[in-house]
Amino acid sequence: MFLSELVFSSLRLFSRLEVRPAPGINLFSGENGSGKTSLLEGLYFLSRIRSFRTGRLQEIIRHGSERLQIRATVEESGCRRQLSVEKGRQFTRICSDGQVAGRVSEQALRFPVLAWLPDSARLFTDPPRVRRRWLDWSLFHVKQGFLPAWKRYCRSLRHRNALLRGAPGRSFDFWEKAMCDQAGAIDSLRTEYLEALQTHWREIMPRLGLEASIVYRRGWDEDASLAECLRRQREADCRRGHTLSGPHRADIQFCAPEVAVSSLLSRGQMKRYGVGLILGQLLCMTERVGRVPLVLMDDLDSELDFPGLECVLEGLSQVPAQYFLTTLNPGLAERFSSLRSRVFHMKHGRVEMVQ
Repeated sequence: MFLSELVFSSLRLFSRLEVRPAPGINLFSGENGSGKTSLLEGLYFLSRIRSFRTGRLQEIIRHGSERLQIRATVEESGCRRQLSVEKGRQFTRICSDGQVAGRVSEQALRFPVLAWLPDSARLFTDPPRVRRRWLDWSLFHVKQGFLPAWKRYCRSLRHRNALLRGAPGRSFDFWEKAMCDQAGAIDSLRTEYLEALQTHWREIMPRLGLEASIVYRRGWDEDASLAECLRRQREADCRRGHTLSGPHRADIQFCAPEVAVSSLLSRGQMKRYGVGLILGQLLCMTERVGRVPLVLMDDLDSELDFPGLECVLEGLSQVPAQYFLTTLNPGLAERFSSLRSRVFHMKHGRVEMVQ
C-alpha cells in the first residue's frame, strides 16, 4: 500500500497543500515552523482520526476555517482508492471512494500507519499501561479476535471491581469465571504476536548496530491460574478496591543485552531501538494481514550521531515500505538518491520537490 497523491485543506498553517510522494522514502526538510510535523500529523489523522500533538480540535483547524479535510489516493495490488476525512467541530465524515465508510476503527484497519515521534521513547520509560496500549493497538491490526475478547474481559473486570467496593451484583465466582474465560485468549494472542515480533526485531537490530529481546509478563503469577490468583487475592483486592491480577496488569520489557532499554541507554540508542521496533511491527503486519502500513518518523536524525544515523538509514533501506521522514538538515537529502525516493523542501506551509 502506498499513497500517490495527498491533499490537505485547512490543516494548521496549510490553506491547501498537495504532495505527490514516492512509493518508497519521502524526506521533508525545512526550518522549525515550516509545516513538516503538521504534514505527518495530517497523515496520522487520516488513519486514527485524531492528532498525536493535541486533543483540541481548534488547534488543528486553520484559523478562520470551520473544518479541515484530508484526501489521499491509495494504490494497492493494482487498485486505486480515494480516502478522505473531513472534520468539523460538530461532525466527522470518513469516506472511501466517495461513500461514507463507517467507524474510526475501520479506518485504522483500512489505512494503517506506524509512527515514531519525538515523544515515542516514552514507550520504553513510562508506566506499563503505555506498553499495554501499544501492544493491544498492534494486536488490533493483526488479530481480529482480540478486540471482542478484550472488551468482554474489561466488562467482567468492571463488575468485579464494583463488587470489591461493595456494590450489589452477581457473585465473585460468576465474574471471575467470565474474566478467566477471556484472559486465556488474550494472553495467547499477546504471546503469539510478541514471539513473531521478537523474531523480526532480532533480525533487524543487528542492521542498526544493536541486539535486543522482549520479555512479556502476563499480569498474574506464572505458577498459578488466574482463577486461583483471583480467589486468593479477594480480601486484599477488597481493601484496595480494585483487581491486581489479570491481563490488565501485563507489562512488556524491551531489553538490550543484560539490561532494560529504559535503564542505561542514551536517547540516541533508544531511538535506534524504536526504529527497529517500528520495522519489526511493519514486517509483522505485512506478514499477517498482507497490507504494508505507512511509516512516519519526525526529526529522523535528531539525537543520532553519525554512526547511529548510518545504521538507521541502512535499516530503512532493507525494509520496503512508504516512509515519510522529516529533518532540519537539508544536507541529509544527499543520502536519498534512489528512484524510489523523493526529497521535498518546506517553507511557510508550502512544499517544493527538490529531488
